[in-house]
Amino acid sequence: MANLVDPNAVMHVFGCLMEDPRILRTIDKYHLEKDDFVDKFTKNIFTVIYNMNQNGAKKIDVIDIDNALNVNKEIKANFEENHGVDYLQDCVEIHDLENFDYYYGIVKKFSALRALKRKGFDVSQVYTEDVTLKNYHEIQQRFEEMSVQDIFDFFKGSLLNIENKYQTAASKDAISAADGLQELKESLQLAPDIGNALQGNALYAVTRGARKGKYYIRSSLSGNGKTRLAVGDACNLAIPERYNIETHMWETKTNCEPTLFITTELTVDEIQTMVLSWVSGVNEAVILENKYTAEEEKRVDRAIKIVERNKGMLILKQIADPSITSIEACVRQQVFVNKVENVFYDYIFSSPSLFNEFKGAGIREDVVLTLLSTALKDLAAELNIFIMSSTQLSGEVDQKKGIRDQRFLRNSKGIADKADIGVISLWINPEERAIIESVSREKGYPMPNYVTDVYKVRRGAYKNVKIWSIVDLGTCRIKDLFITDGYYNPITDFTPFVDGCIEVQSNNREF
Repeated sequence: MANLVDPNAVMHVFGCLMEDPRILRTIDKYHLEKDDFVDKFTKNIFTVIYNMNQNGAKKIDVIDIDNALNVNKEIKANFEENHGVDYLQDCVEIHDLENFDYYYGIVKKFSALRALKRKGFDVSQVYTEDVTLKNYHEIQQRFEEMSVQDIFDFFKGSLLNIENKYQTAASKDAISAADGLQELKESLQLAPDIGNALQGNALYAVTRGARKGKYYIRSSLSGNGKTRLAVGDACNLAIPERYNIETHMWETKTNCEPTLFITTELTVDEIQTMVLSWVSGVNEAVILENKYTAEEEKRVDRAIKIVERNKGMLILKQIADPSITSIEACVRQQVFVNKVENVFYDYIFSSPSLFNEFKGAGIREDVVLTLLSTALKDLAAELNIFIMSSTQLSGEVDQKKGIRDQRFLRNSKGIADKADIGVISLWINPEERAIIESVSREKGYPMPNYVTDVYKVRRGAYKNVKIWSIVDLGTCRIKDLFITDGYYNPITDFTPFVDGCIEVQSNNREF
């Protein structure tokens, strides 16, 4: 395996691609390119297979590749010098299509090692051919078990260890409380500590919006809409136009910011239909079932154009098996490359890769989840961005009256320790409905169907309050109605925030 390549794995991959070149079209699962192969001979073979697939080939024979190489004398000469026909016949004989994933993984792992080596990394830490080393078998066994992501995570972890070594506590000097006070006052006059608007004017006032450097947690039961509300919040921060279903007018928002939404369980296209619903105000079920009225379809078509025209504003990324390292790498890349200012991570849970990061350390699940939450807070502070995430709740929380708090977080109450804002959002249970019905009637509001308990607020005036709202999960939208204390008494001196950056458009604007 000289030059960091497994020739046998390459032959198996070529044999499978010749039998079914359509594998190359499943780009959501496989991604092969010329640099995954180490020399001119194998690079040229892959290029021919790739081009034939692009032209619609359903099966590729040895003679097809041999003939295709006739167009270039130099390439054909290289093919013949390496006994290309015999080589390809061997590929056809040994390959096993059912084992393609295994050999594809080997090819990609060695390709990753070569790329890392070119950048100056010592790859002998994860792979070596020196059988004289005492830990040779240990290294080889670990490499066999590693995925491509594991390899990159290993080197990222090494870099973070070095970084932490040189980021000493001495760099954070103590100061007098008097230092810079006037400058602080003036800076807050110029730019008050208020972030861009989240959905719901009451929640906006309580949290003071999506503040930079801050980390918020929204917790709920399964099926209570935490993902859909997070998508709505992300859209509200990122997308500058939406349809107002009450005024029947399109609105423009002038202070939108690039936003990243990291999905875990849902695919990107499942998030995309939610985005279309939020922008257009058309229920997602209508979009999924293609049961539009003419007016609804027109709004969805306009929503598509809006999202396309602002394609750099809302970025979607799926990390199905997240680890702290993979999340940090994704966020850093988007902040540095696409200037992302807000991140939604859905949601904090126990994944195999997350546990694998602490394998052998004997750390409990609740501690691992707390470490992930801490990492999100640290990222927000370090990169000066807003981060919001979600958690699941224990089943009995929906029967609780009064303020629900971090005691009901599933698996780890410590998740909320680092959060600047902690809320629990649920459908209203029958007992609370009976209590709040008279309040709603007295204030002249429609009956709410949703309640958000605010149990943690850092640097805020309101805590242990309940925000009563109407939620439409079909469009990922929420409308706050009023606010009470934990005993269901209306708070009379509360003033909601209004997003002053919204402008109403004509309903007939042409695109």
